[in-house]
Amino acid sequence: MPRTRLLIFVLGFPAVLVAGLFLAPKIVPHSTEEPHYSASDLPHAGYGPVSQGDAETKVRERIEYATELAAERPDQWLPKQVLARALRSRYLVDGNADALRDAGRQLALARSVADDGAGPALVSAEWSMEVHDLDGAEAGLAAYDKSVVKLSTGEQATALELRGDINFYRGDISAAERLYDAARKIENGPSVQVRLAVLEKSRGNFDAAITHLVNAARLDSLRTPQTLANIALQAGAIEFARGRYDVAQKWYRKADELFADYWKTKLYLGEAALVAGNTDQAAAMFENVAVDTGDPQAMDALAMLYRRSGDRQRSKAWAARASAEWEKRVGDIPSAYVAHAAEHELAFGDPARALSYARKNATTRPNGEAYLLLARALSANGQDSAAMRQLMRAERAGWKSARLYVEIAQLSAALGDEEHAAEARDMALKLNPQIYSPEATLIWFAHG
Repeated sequence: MPRTRLLIFVLGFPAVLVAGLFLAPKIVPHSTEEPHYSASDLPHAGYGPVSQGDAETKVRERIEYATELAAERPDQWLPKQVLARALRSRYLVDGNADALRDAGRQLALARSVADDGAGPALVSAEWSMEVHDLDGAEAGLAAYDKSVVKLSTGEQATALELRGDINFYRGDISAAERLYDAARKIENGPSVQVRLAVLEKSRGNFDAAITHLVNAARLDSLRTPQTLANIALQAGAIEFARGRYDVAQKWYRKADELFADYWKTKLYLGEAALVAGNTDQAAAMFENVAVDTGDPQAMDALAMLYRRSGDRQRSKAWAARASAEWEKRVGDIPSAYVAHAAEHELAFGDPARALSYARKNATTRPNGEAYLLLARALSANGQDSAAMRQLMRAERAGWKSARLYVEIAQLSAALGDEEHAAEARDMALKLNPQIYSPEATLIWFAHG
C-alpha cells in the first residue's frame, strides 16, 4: 500500500539575475502545452482537520501527549522521536520555526541515548533534509544503513528518496531522477511523486510537474485536506510561474476550499490579488499572516508592496521586523534560512551581507537555485563576471526558468551580443509568455 506520508515544501523566495562575461551555451526552447490537469481533477479529501485552526488544536494535543511520554521515559529514544514528529507537525501546520528547531533538538537527544544500531536515523535524515542540511541528511542515512532493524519496504523507498534529494540539491538532477525512479519501483507513493514534480518544474517541464502532483494526490490513501491543499498550492505556483494567473487562482481557491485559513494559501492568494491590481486585499492577507505567524516572508512581501506604493515609512517598518526575524532564524537553523535571509538583504539591506549568506547557501546546497541567488548577490556587489559564471552553472545543471533567461537576455544585450539576447528572450517567453509584463515584476513567492 502506498505510504500516506507526503512531502510538504515550504514557500521560497525569488532568486535570479546577474552580470559578467561568458561563453553562451546553446539554448534549446521548451515547448509549452495546455495543462493536462486543472484544480477540479484533484480527488476528494479523505479525513483530517479541514482548517488550520482545527489542525492546530489536534497538533497541540499531540505535542502535550508526546511531551509527557518523553518526560516519563528520559532514557528511551523512541518517545523523543515521537515528540520530534509532533513538533514537526506543528511547523507544517502553522509555520512555527521554533517548533522545527525544537524537533531537531529532540532528535539530537534521541540519538544521544540510543544504542548502536538503533535510534531515529531515518527521521533525523528527513529533518535534516527539511532544513537543507545535506551533510546531516547523509549522516542520518549512514546511521540508517547500520540499523539493526529496518521496519518496511517503505523505509527503503524513503531512504532512496532522501538520497535523491541530496543529489538534487547538490546539482545532479539526473542522479536524483534515477534514485527517485528506484524508490518508485519499490513503492510508488505520494512523496516520490511530489519530488518528481519539483524536479520537473526545475527543468521547466510544467505539465509533467502538475501531472506528478495530481498523481501524488491520487496515490495518497489518506488524502488529508492539508496535504491536498499543499498539492493545489504547488500546482498553482507552477501555473503562476508560467504566467497563467487565472488558472493559478483556481488552484489557490481549491486549496482554500480544502483547508480553510491556511497561512500558506493566504500568501499565494495575496500575491494573486496583488498581480490582479487589488493592492489593499493583498496587503490585508500578507499582514494577517505576518501578525498571526510572525513569518518574515509575509513581512518582506508587505515591505515590498509598500515600497512600490510609495509608503516608505511602512515599508521600512516591515523590513526592519523581517530583518530581526531572519536574523533569529539564521541563528537557530542557518542551513534552513540563509537563502531567504540573502533575498531579504538584497531587497532591503546590505548587499555584502547578502553575498555572505548566498555563499553559505551555495556551499551547503550547490544546485541551480543556489547558483542563481549567488549570481544575484555577486552582481549586487559589482562582481559581474563571477556572477555570470554562477548563472551559467545553473543553466548547465539543467535549471530552467523564465526569469533565468530574462537575466541572460538583459546581460547579453548589455554586452553587445544581441543574437544571444534574442534567443534568450525567446526562451523566456516560451516558458512564460507574461514574463515581460508589468505584473511579472510584482511576483515575490511563485516566481518559478
